[in-house]
Amino acid sequence: MQQSDIDRCNALYGRPGCVEFSLDVQGQARVELRFKDSALTVYLQGAHITACQLGADAALLWTSQSANYQPGKAIRGGIPLCWPWFGAHPSRPDHPQHGYARTSGFDVINSDFEDDFTGIQLRLVLATPELSEWHADGDIELTVTL
Repeated sequence: MQQSDIDRCNALYGRPGCVEFSLDVQGQARVELRFKDSALTVYLQGAHITACQLGADAALLWTSQSANYQPGKAIRGGIPLCWPWFGAHPSRPDHPQHGYARTSGFDVINSDFEDDFTGIQLRLVLATPELSEWHADGDIELTVTL
């Protein structure tokens, strides 16, 4: 993802102080959700939640300083989205641990900023060559709400 894609996401779905898209130092796209004094970070690769802090309390969720944020590599820590299997593939050792979702790019399809929450909706399109073996008739959608 390029900075122009981030700018487009911010123009279409962002709201300063509520939903803000950015690139990390490795060039990975992420979105930070804020609601009142709470914050949550989601990476678009894998729809992976990497940080969450509610109010002034200690962080509820984080990743290690040594976590790998390289494109195409699974992020360790936080809350990963494991699909369509958990652990090693049951019959194909060449397939990624915990499925394809962890390293696939998710599209932003909506954001919400209401009086009582902030949220983002993400979609993984299944009609791609990498996911063709699943013969899926739909897509995966995930809503993250803070």
